[in-house]
Amino acid sequence: MYEVINEELGIKACGLADLTAEQVNHFLGLWEDGARIGTLTVFFENETGDLVLNKDNEMYDTYRELAEIYMGASSDRREEIWENCPVPQMKETIRVMENCLKFRRTEKELFRARKNYIACEPSYAILSEIRKKYDLAGAVSVAFRYGIMQGKRMERAKKKRQSVIA
Repeated sequence: MYEVINEELGIKACGLADLTAEQVNHFLGLWEDGARIGTLTVFFENETGDLVLNKDNEMYDTYRELAEIYMGASSDRREEIWENCPVPQMKETIRVMENCLKFRRTEKELFRARKNYIACEPSYAILSEIRKKYDLAGAVSVAFRYGIMQGKRMERAKKKRQSVIA
């Protein structure tokens, strides 16, 4: 079970004994040959987006402090932390933290995209035709551009309504 370190920042901690064999194999598979799981400092869970620190790491307190500072910092401050990081191993940990933040932003946007459904019948018909005419990658690209185009049309209509009212 993971211990909650900072709920607001999504930071948890666990010991090596809390990891599953699947997790250990996954981590070791990403590292160079001969690496030991004891060197694990931090990872993030794809299911929750939480950053998880290894309590058994000898520098746990340092990484905990770094995580709380980094995960709550602005992008400018995070860049400054990266540039001033003196230890190469710590840079790898910071890279994991940055990937965690990117994952969270992406998940947030995907959530928004899933919750915004198409209520306009003409738009639904256009998207249906796109699906029929293109392979998956092409359809995604065209649908994305169509969405941008529709957003611009909505903004222009909104500005036009506002200028008529004023």
